[in-house]
Amino acid sequence: MKNKIIALLIIFLSLSTCSIIYAEPKIATSEILSLNVNDKQFSIASYKIDEQSYFMLRDLAYLLNFTNKKININWDKDKKALKIIPNTIYNPAGIEMLNSKTKNPVKANPSKLNIYYGENKIDITSYEINGHNYFRLEDLALLLDILLVYENNKVVGIDTNMPYDKEKHIFSPSDNVTILLYHHFVNEVPSKDKYYTTVSKDKFENDMKKLLKKGYQPLSLENYYLNKYNKNKKYFVLTFDDGYLSNYEIAFDIIKKYNVYVDIFINTDSIERDNRFKLDQAKEMENSGLVKIYSHYPLHIDVTNIEAAEYTNMLKKSIETLETVLDKKDFYFFAYPYGFYNKEKYDLTKEVGYKLQAIQTVTYKGNDLIIRHNVTQITNVLSIFK
Repeated sequence: MKNKIIALLIIFLSLSTCSIIYAEPKIATSEILSLNVNDKQFSIASYKIDEQSYFMLRDLAYLLNFTNKKININWDKDKKALKIIPNTIYNPAGIEMLNSKTKNPVKANPSKLNIYYGENKIDITSYEINGHNYFRLEDLALLLDILLVYENNKVVGIDTNMPYDKEKHIFSPSDNVTILLYHHFVNEVPSKDKYYTTVSKDKFENDMKKLLKKGYQPLSLENYYLNKYNKNKKYFVLTFDDGYLSNYEIAFDIIKKYNVYVDIFINTDSIERDNRFKLDQAKEMENSGLVKIYSHYPLHIDVTNIEAAEYTNMLKKSIETLETVLDKKDFYFFAYPYGFYNKEKYDLTKEVGYKLQAIQTVTYKGNDLIIRHNVTQITNVLSIFK
């Protein structure tokens, strides 16, 4: 009897300390797209989910059959996986390009598939609708390295002779991604007047443990921007502001220990100052592959009252500084000091070429604004996700 009670207690404790995160179904609406593929015109059925176009994989394989980017599709019984086989002629199954009308809206359930591209398992979002699996066209274009042609933010064509154009990439925000903001770290518990911008080493490490234990996965801002993640899973993005020396001396060891990503926004005129990390430390962090450093403006000031010409010049200057002291990046992201911004500054920042703009409170809506949640010494990090 005693052994039975112990066994039941172990089961109860196991269940109470584990958490499985389930993806939720989405609402999809059907549409017929007119799509030009290498100068040939097609009509193809697709679904809109979160304002993005999703195609049946077999339809896309059918369209690509006459191009230089052929793909075949097989079901691997041994791996219980859907396999996308590059550079192979597709064998039609007779269900392609039917363009049958369905009632709107319909339920799109997250697919529970293992998916391989060649021999590599990939993490790509797909939904099951009416017995078929649908994939986001932008994800497939990135995977196959083909160019999508847009008009007014709507895809109208595919050119397989041209590579995927990251500059024309359309960012797709997701409720499945939560962005956290930290500033400064100390070895001991900080005084109460420092709680808002300072957390202890133990607090930060415990936050990482909690998130990973609950099944949240780390994601970099770049991969978030490129949609290189599965929207049927839950993620956290770590960001640090201001470039404190403690980012390197305290937090970096924890970042490496738990293999999580962090994006750091620094005031570029503060590089090499006493309480900021040094250039060689910045390079070491970026060389780890876990850290990328972006602009928090040259100075930590409220930018909303700065003249437009000066603001634009300072934004460009911060990019030039980063490119001078660190490796050039494919994309540049920007975090407003104090999170303060307005429509004028949003438009100017976009014109300079920053792909994402980090804020904390919405005062003007933009399709490339990302909201961050500040973590203090007394924040229960899991409560942010609830």
